[in-house]
Parts: sequence; C-alpha cells; structure tokens
Amino acid sequence: MFSQQAWLEITQFMGVVDKISTIDELNESLRTVLGQLGVKHLICISAFGMPAMQNRKPMFGFRDTEWVKHYRKMNYHVDDALPQYALKLRHWEDPFWWTDFVAENDLTPLQLKIFSEAHSYGLKQGVVFGIPVDVDNNDEVVEFAYASVAGDIVKSDEIENTLLTVLLAAHRTARRIHMRLFLANESKFLADPIVNFSPNIKNIDSLTPTELATLKQFVENDTYEQIAAAMGCSISNVKKHLSSAQDKLEFGSRKEMLVSLLRHHYLI
Repeated sequence: MFSQQAWLEITQFMGVVDKISTIDELNESLRTVLGQLGVKHLICISAFGMPAMQNRKPMFGFRDTEWVKHYRKMNYHVDDALPQYALKLRHWEDPFWWTDFVAENDLTPLQLKIFSEAHSYGLKQGVVFGIPVDVDNNDEVVEFAYASVAGDIVKSDEIENTLLTVLLAAHRTARRIHMRLFLANESKFLADPIVNFSPNIKNIDSLTPTELATLKQFVENDTYEQIAAAMGCSISNVKKHLSSAQDKLEFGSRKEMLVSLLRHHYLI
C-alpha cells in the first residue's frame, strides 16, 4: 500500500498536470510525485508519427541521474536488451518488468552486467510501458511512445496501474508542450541523452539494391545465417554488403547501425 503522502502527491499532480507549461516543470513535478513511490529513473521516448518527434528523442524524464550519466559513458545503448526488445514490438500489450524480462530471455553476459549495474545504482526493479498515442480507424496504434521507470519499487498491480495513470497524463502534457513549440517554430526537442546518432538518410540512395535488401534483412532477422538464407547467398557476402552499407551510412559499427535503424523504425 502507498503512504498517505504518496497518495496526496499523486492527487495533487493529477490536478495540475494539464496546467504545466514547460518540460522542465513537468520533469520536476514527476520527480516529486514518483519519488514518493520509490522511482529514481524515468525516460519517456517518442516513437513515431508526430512531426515534432520524428527523431525518437526523449519527451520527458530524469536525464541528469547518475545512472543515465554512467549509461552514456559506457555506451550501453548499443547492447542494452531492453530498448532493443521494446523497439521491435509492433503491438503494445502489457507492461513488462525488468526481472521478468531477465528471467525469460537468454541475455549476453554484457546485457546481464547492465542490469546488475543498474541495480547497484538503486534501480532494484523496473518496468517498461508502451503508451498508445494515436490510432487509425481500425483501432490500430499508429503512434506510440514508451517509458522506462525504475527504482526501489516492488512489482504489483497497484504500482503498475498508478504509474501508467501518471505517465499517460504526463505524456499528454509533454505532447501538448512539444506541439506548441513546434507550431511556433521554437521547437528545441530534448537532446537524446542515450544515443546521438541517426541514419544518414542523405546517403541511403548510394546503397546498391543488394545492399539495401541485405540491410532490410539485417533489421528484420537475428543472425547472419538467417539473412544468408533469405538472400540466397553466403554469410561472407552478407557481411560484405553490411560493411559497405555501414561505411556509406557512416556508422561506427554494425551494432550501432542496427540500434539506430530500429530506433527510427527505418526499413521496418
């Protein structure tokens, strides 16, 4: 059960959230209310759809925590299993909790190390929420965002439902603020604290049809063997085409290229 103070903070936040006018103010309000629930980490990333949010930048969250600083310093975005998994989802259903995710997936030693270090920074449990933003006439989600929340929290329906309620309200406010700035040509969409690269689209036309097809398979498949089978070629040719695409798109590694393409939903 939440404390009386926690419920008071939540109630106050829900009463004023629609009047918040800046992202900084939203972040500080969230830090206050979520702190009562034991939350120490929050990042909400836009996915696609809204013109002001095409580059998958953070909409709101705690960008100055020690964990985020460490995460950036170690370049963990390249190997972190959580965002890679989240970005591959075509349909959002229930939130997924960090501990369940670790237990249910065959993670690499580095991916397990990332979770272990997050725990050492006080992120003992975490949960990732998909936030549907817009749907088409068939009720299919055509725009979404996702929020990662963690801290000294205990998995329960109560905290899951409370966090989702707060995040939906915060996202509505963040969307309004960013759209207002965008329409006023004053948009200064938050610099991504995790990943600063994006697909170099201006060079995409320089890819050969085979390189482009191989890159598409690279985004959609898990192994070089699967790509080779789909392309009807050898694994060495797959690697050659990917290396050429990597050079033309100016990425530092294939992993960096894959994560970036997934983040931008490019070629998927």
